[in-house]
Amino acid sequence: DNIMGGAPATAHFFLLLLFCVCAGEDWREVRQRRSRRIAPPGDPDATPPPPSMPSMPSRPAEMEEGLMMSDEDGGPQQSQSQGGSFASSSKKKGLNVYCTGRRRSKDVIIYLGQKQHSSYDATHANTLNASMDSLLNYRKVHQADVIVWHEGDLTREDANALEGRTNVRFCLLTNATGWGVPDFVDVEKLPKMVWSLGYRKMIRFYAVTVWPTLKALGYEWVMRMDDDSFLLSRVPYNLFSAMRDRGDVYGYKMLSAECPRTFSEFVRSFASSKEVAERSSRGGLSAAVLERKMAEAGVDVAFVTRCTKFPRHCRAPYKRQKIRDEVNKLDIDAHPELVAFAVARGMPYCAAIGQYGFYNNFFITSVDWWLTEPNVVAMIKAFDDSKLIWTHRSNDLIFQTAAIRLFMPPTKRSRFVDFTYQHHTMREGAVVYGGIESGTTDAKARRRLHNYAKAYGGEVATCQVKARIDSP
Repeated sequence: DNIMGGAPATAHFFLLLLFCVCAGEDWREVRQRRSRRIAPPGDPDATPPPPSMPSMPSRPAEMEEGLMMSDEDGGPQQSQSQGGSFASSSKKKGLNVYCTGRRRSKDVIIYLGQKQHSSYDATHANTLNASMDSLLNYRKVHQADVIVWHEGDLTREDANALEGRTNVRFCLLTNATGWGVPDFVDVEKLPKMVWSLGYRKMIRFYAVTVWPTLKALGYEWVMRMDDDSFLLSRVPYNLFSAMRDRGDVYGYKMLSAECPRTFSEFVRSFASSKEVAERSSRGGLSAAVLERKMAEAGVDVAFVTRCTKFPRHCRAPYKRQKIRDEVNKLDIDAHPELVAFAVARGMPYCAAIGQYGFYNNFFITSVDWWLTEPNVVAMIKAFDDSKLIWTHRSNDLIFQTAAIRLFMPPTKRSRFVDFTYQHHTMREGAVVYGGIESGTTDAKARRRLHNYAKAYGGEVATCQVKARIDSP
């Protein structure tokens, strides 16, 4: 049941650096036992980047004056910077006017490029080029476009590792392309927090606006990479084609434990909304049906209900585990239509099914699913309207996870287990979250993990993973 064709359908064993916790427990932020300044990124076996190319215009005004813009009908054309000419060009080309080059594929790999991080650790050097260089391990990278989204502060030297290897486009982040604070949010009234405004713009981009933006650019499938994400072992097949061939809609690599109570309440409120309830009823669900299924499964309804009404009394680990055990009796994987309905009827989302989030610094998904699934479209709007991004830093990881868990059958999502992947969060030079997860086909996995542990601190452990199971 692996993404890789010909791989065994049974569980796979792999190596994992324990910044997370193995089977059956939460993946959580762990303080490292020793703090090290970050070393230059990249893998010892990585291919060196090709020579630099001339600088890219780095400010919006310069883009208007001379950057080559896409023209799907007639090839590249020069944009004009004055008055009606540029406006007319924008209407003709749509959002492609904000991008260099032209689309050559309907599959796209996207980056948000930045000189330095405005949240987390902003002291280390930019790693965008190193991350792009790691994509050379993806042997079919030339079959997809690569877009580097930027705010006008990048030069081509910051992102030239794939030059000549695939179609790389640079697209400007503007209100038109889904970047910014919505009109209904008053920035002056937002609470002060450590998370920058730019970081929260990124959250909204990946939760709300990236889908219509990519659709308008002509893309149908998207793979996300962060500038500190690294593919460290060979991927010989086309990741997008593998998803389509399997009938999957969402693919991911790692998991993360992140589900705050404020967001759990949002999920419950949305699942209880009239429009979701009406769609559930049209599908044959009712309170009586749920209660009958719970009784047939032997669920301790009184316990689950009590923990829902009085969550502060159920924070002990053994009680949270009991909640999960009781909910698992419903066999929700076999009956995904029950999830949203059960949450609406009081099943605690975070404690029951939301505790494992898709660590979405890497994912592959169909753009259309986010634009055509009625409940998901409504949930995107409700999340945006809630302002939780701006007031509570409710992020795209927990939002994507909730939309998928409530409205996408598990048979439509898969976990990539065959290649080695690294992504971690740095604070003051130390890794505090994330890590490295090896792949089943990586012959150098053990050496990579031990080298990583030696560099950043931590331990290597062996865990069991199934490609279609959403927990370690």
